[in-house]
Amino acid sequence: MVISKETLKTLNFDLILQQLSNFAVTDHGKELALELLPFDDYETARNALKETTEAKGFYEQYGTLPFLEFVGAESLFESVKVLKVLSGDELLRIASILNAVSETKEILRTHALEYPLLGRYAEKLSAFKHLVRKINDTVEPDGTISEKASPLLGIIRREIHATYVRIQTILQHIIYSKTYEGIVQDQIITKRNGRYVIPIKQSGKNAFPCVVQDESSSRLTLFVEPLSVVDLNNKLVELTAKEKQETERIILELEEEINKYSEQIYASLNTIYNLDFIFAKAKLSLNMEGAEVQFTNTRKINIIQGRHPFIGRDRVVPIDVSVGEDYYMLIITGPNTGGKTVTLKTIGLFTLMTQSGLHIPAYSNSEMGFFDRVFADIGDEQSIEQNLSTFSAHLKKIVDILENADRNSLVLIDELGAGTDPEEGSALGFAVLKELYEKRCITVVSTHHSRLKEFPFEFPFAQNASVGFDVDTLKPTYKLYIGVPGESHAFVIAKRLGLDHSVIDAARKELSEEHLRAEEYLSKISQDQKAISSSREEIEKRRHEIEELQKNYEDKLSYIDARKKREIRKAYEEARRIVRETKNKMNELLNTLENEIKSQKKIQELKKQIEAETQKIEEKVRSNKSDQNAEKHLEMNDFDEGDIVYISSFKQQGIVIQKFPEKRKVVVQMGAIRATLPIEDVFEPPEEEVKNKNQDRESRFNIPDLQVPMKLDLHGYTVEEALEKLDKYLDTAYLVGLPFVYIVHGKGSGTLRHAVIEYLRKRTHVAHFRTGDIHEGGTGVTIVYLK
Repeated sequence: MVISKETLKTLNFDLILQQLSNFAVTDHGKELALELLPFDDYETARNALKETTEAKGFYEQYGTLPFLEFVGAESLFESVKVLKVLSGDELLRIASILNAVSETKEILRTHALEYPLLGRYAEKLSAFKHLVRKINDTVEPDGTISEKASPLLGIIRREIHATYVRIQTILQHIIYSKTYEGIVQDQIITKRNGRYVIPIKQSGKNAFPCVVQDESSSRLTLFVEPLSVVDLNNKLVELTAKEKQETERIILELEEEINKYSEQIYASLNTIYNLDFIFAKAKLSLNMEGAEVQFTNTRKINIIQGRHPFIGRDRVVPIDVSVGEDYYMLIITGPNTGGKTVTLKTIGLFTLMTQSGLHIPAYSNSEMGFFDRVFADIGDEQSIEQNLSTFSAHLKKIVDILENADRNSLVLIDELGAGTDPEEGSALGFAVLKELYEKRCITVVSTHHSRLKEFPFEFPFAQNASVGFDVDTLKPTYKLYIGVPGESHAFVIAKRLGLDHSVIDAARKELSEEHLRAEEYLSKISQDQKAISSSREEIEKRRHEIEELQKNYEDKLSYIDARKKREIRKAYEEARRIVRETKNKMNELLNTLENEIKSQKKIQELKKQIEAETQKIEEKVRSNKSDQNAEKHLEMNDFDEGDIVYISSFKQQGIVIQKFPEKRKVVVQMGAIRATLPIEDVFEPPEEEVKNKNQDRESRFNIPDLQVPMKLDLHGYTVEEALEKLDKYLDTAYLVGLPFVYIVHGKGSGTLRHAVIEYLRKRTHVAHFRTGDIHEGGTGVTIVYLK
């Protein structure tokens, strides 16, 4: 898209990018956010929009990816690149970063079926498990280089230890000796100049051969190195230097190994930064309650309940505005501070956001088109540098628009024709509208000039619109009415404010009959439009009521149908019971007859007859049972999250974790297996099996059905708040009979996780619990199984 920096700023796109960058975690993710511009290609923009939608769904269901691990990552790898000797802790940090890459790859791969666009990024990430393992084998958890990394290092350290022990033994013998107790200042061994020494009094420096390494500030204490340990200290210094040399060799060797994979590492980091940016878009959408709208490769704009993101939610009035289908020019009139400028900015900003792959705060059934250029002349800023007046600055932008706008452009002009003589401004504005109309670009303008309201009456693909004004309160309503030109309300306002009737009447006489007649028509049109709008709202309300009645009716039918099936099932079970009892009685009778009737042939004939009759009854029962089972396939509205269902492909029952109606898929937990399955695999479980599974739960308490989620998210709570919330949640989950639940506490410092675990150990209703697998959220999630 071709767009000037001035237009981006005018439409507040720079503020959107600043908000977006605040939601990114890594520095590179923030840079990508601040550098975002609308895409030139429709398919690229559409793909970016879909990625935002997937990231939003993923974030709502599973939380974010481990982006915190990658903060400051690049500087570490830059140090490795130049073979700077890193510390053990820095190497462990690199291992943590590489492990997070592998973890992210596994997470995205696990959910690739559900989130295919995010899943593609898994292929761009490399697995570095061998490097992580090598670093962890080389560096101990406390940051020291392991002796297992080099046989020589082990030998050196053992020698260091032995030498240290010998030095300590000799020095301890001196400081605790009765011979020197009068000259030893303190019975301690300390270090000066990298050598082990003991403190003695100034007067005792000649008591034994020694080297003075230091003295106290008062000069009353000397720190001396007895000659008996000089060679040992020399040896210790030499061994320590060798240890340092060997550890540096090991570290550099490890860095050279890491450098072999630098290309894959940097490619993976760039992918992580891109994912951070995509998830920032998802978080922005959640923050502004945005949605993915219908994005088409057309010039059509149809915003439904759009809210400008920088007007407080308690003050913003959602707007409905459309242009580009039946008409491609919209002329908005109405009072000052009535919302005309906000409407223009909302249209422009939503266009830029959608074309940049961002969600917008509007209903998802809104439509946004694709444009090659966007022009905006909004506001009355003056160019001090060029010494231009308000009108001149305004006119300069109009010139630029007329020279460069074409059929695939969106043009937004605020207060067309303002800033000069009204009659000349009106004529000039009319001519500009005509020029834009002939270019057939999508145009939305606001104006005060009555002459411009007449434009749509001469040009069929132009349309009037107005912002509402309440003549009772003398305040704008900020509501936009399509098809109705704005009214002046000057005389009404003057009358309400107490202006003398004679003055108002005199003013009316100054107006032409045509003007008065036009104002009368406009007033009637406005009243009719409000009546139509009121009727539409009433119709919409009635439609919702009818839909609710229809839903209730369908629910009752479903209940009756289910009850009918249960009664039929009960009847067939009774029939099968009768068959079994009859068969048992007949067998007893035959056994009795065998003793009385000698003819085996007759007995066999009787048995065959009974078996034939029994088989007929059982076949009939099975046939009806099969017919009944054929009707047991479930649809999305037949069950809720937490219900037990039968999965035909796995031939076992499971619990519904989450539903995706738009994809016709469900996530089902079957023991240790969690799978995302098509709705065609979901059936109603046999009633007796469900009854057996739920018998224990139902016997706990007789409580009404509660909608309890399978997951509790504790992000953002203090430990005290989280435990209080967890306590209430587990009580409710236990009462409704949930077999297990997911507690999402995040990784962070681990404080909340440890508090949750300690709390769970004390709960009597908890059977056991475990840390989540990688695909379940890793250490950020605890799965709790209830008794």
